[in-house]
Amino acid sequence: MGAAEPIAVEANSINFLKCLCVKEIHDLKAKFALGDIQSYLDGCSRQFDIVVASRVLYHSQEPIRFLEQATRVEEHLYLWMHYYSETIHTPSNGQDRHFISA
Repeated sequence: MGAAEPIAVEANSINFLKCLCVKEIHDLKAKFALGDIQSYLDGCSRQFDIVVASRVLYHSQEPIRFLEQATRVEEHLYLWMHYYSETIHTPSNGQDRHFISA
């Protein structure tokens, strides 16, 4: 969408490697970092037009601190997350899972 320098921080090493593969396949002009997003934000002096935090808050041990730091470095914040509810959860028999093997 015309971003000058997108930066993505991924904490999971397997997902990080997947990101690097997609970057190479699609020749993305983005930077990917492996590590803790909170540590990245704590040391960040840049300003961003937008921070997209997808499935981050429920992994954070200090979600309020994350939100404070994220709003410090951005003009707009987009949060996406999900939650668990016993009233809508149905046990899985494993047939609805999809696996990829190499």
